[in-house]
Amino acid sequence: MNEIWGPIPLTDLLLLCDSGTWGDLSGPKDGTAVLRSTNINNWSLDLTGDIAYRDVSARDQQNKRLLTGDIIVTKSSGSPQLIGEAALFDINDERIFLFSNFTQRLRPNNEKILPKYLHYYLSSPQGREVLIQMHRTTSGLRNLVISRYLEQNVPIPNPKDAKESILIQQRVIHRLDQYLEEHKLARRLHKKIVADTNRLMDAVLAEVLPYPEKGLPEGWGTLPLSELASEESNQIIPTSHPSDTYNYWGLDAISESQIAEPLPNYIQGAEVKSTCNSFTPKDVLYSKLRPYLNKVIVPSIDGIGSTEWVVYRPNPKLIRREYLAFVMRTKWFVNLASGSSYGARMPRANKSVLREIKIPIPLINDPARSLSIQDQAVERITQFSLDVVSMQKGNAQQERLLTQLEQSILAQAFSGEL
Repeated sequence: MNEIWGPIPLTDLLLLCDSGTWGDLSGPKDGTAVLRSTNINNWSLDLTGDIAYRDVSARDQQNKRLLTGDIIVTKSSGSPQLIGEAALFDINDERIFLFSNFTQRLRPNNEKILPKYLHYYLSSPQGREVLIQMHRTTSGLRNLVISRYLEQNVPIPNPKDAKESILIQQRVIHRLDQYLEEHKLARRLHKKIVADTNRLMDAVLAEVLPYPEKGLPEGWGTLPLSELASEESNQIIPTSHPSDTYNYWGLDAISESQIAEPLPNYIQGAEVKSTCNSFTPKDVLYSKLRPYLNKVIVPSIDGIGSTEWVVYRPNPKLIRREYLAFVMRTKWFVNLASGSSYGARMPRANKSVLREIKIPIPLINDPARSLSIQDQAVERITQFSLDVVSMQKGNAQQERLLTQLEQSILAQAFSGEL
C-alpha cells in the first residue's frame, strides 16, 4: 500500500454507533418502516422485498431515524456469511426509515471519512476478511462482537491531512464508481435472468402437478403431508466427534428455487459449532426459514445440515420422495407455507400448518398405480426441467464471476493499486 496511507481504528472515524429498534407489529398506514438484514442484499440496500412496519415510540422515531450517509450492518443472523454485511443508506425519500435491533448503525464523521468510501471498504476483501474473527454463537444465531468490530483498522489516505485525505477518498470513490457501474448493470440483468428462470420452472410444475383448490383429475385425491411423510428429528452435535468427517449442508448450500442437488461439502466435526439434523437418501430436506426462497433438497447421500432444514421421510408405499419434493416447490405450496410463517425478521414456516397442507395424490385408492403415475410425473418434470437446471447452474456460475470481479476491483482500490 502507498506510504501515505495509514490505519485508523473504525471507532475513531465515527460520530455514532448504535443498535436499532423494533416495536410492535403494525401496518404501512400506521407504522414506521424498519429496515432489517433482509433488506441488505449483496452489500447494498434492497427495498424490492418485504419492509417491516412497526409501532415504535416517538423517541425512537427521532433517535433511530436513518440519515443519508448512515451505514447499516447486520450484527445477528443464522447465516454466518451474512454477519457484517453492510449497506449504505442513500435513499432520496421523505419517509422515515428506522433500522432493526438485529442491525447496527454506523454514522461516519464526514471530516475524517466519506460514507461511501467506508462502505466500499467494508464491502472489500480486506474489510470482509476481518469479520471471520468477530463472530460468536448464541442460541443458534451468529452475532457480531461490536467492541472488536470497532477496533478494526481502516486504511485512510494521508490521515494527517484531513482535507487532502477527503480529496483522495473522493478520487477513490470516483474510480470505483466508474469501474463498478457496468458491473451493477450486469448484476441487474443477471437478477432478471434468475427470476425468469425460476418462473419457467414454476410453469413446468404447474403444467404437470394439479393445484388441489382448482380441482383434481378424476380418481385423484389429497392427503395431508403428515400422513405421507414423517418428520425425522435425528439430531447430532458434530463437535462431540471433532475428527469425524461429515457432509454438511447449510441453508446456503443451494440458491433460491434451485432444482439440482448441491455438491457434497465434507468438513470435520470440529468445524460445525451448532447442533445439526442428520439425513439420508430416504429423506427430503425442506427449508422452513424464509420459505418464499423455495429451497428443497432430495439428497442422494448421507449428511448433516442446519436445524432450519425440516427432514421429511416419505412413506414409500404412498409417495415418491421426488414427487413430494416437486409438489413442495410448486407456487401454491410455497404461498401456503409463506402465509403461515411467523417471525418478521427471520420468517419461518409453521410446521404444524405444513403438516396439514393437502398433497395431490393420483388414484389415491390404488397405491401401486398411484406410484406408477407419480413416477411418470417425476420423469416428465425432470425432462422439462433439464434446461432449467442447466440455466440455474449457469446463473450460479455467473453470480460467482460477478462477485469475484467486484471483489477484485475493491481489493485493488484498498491496496493502492487502482
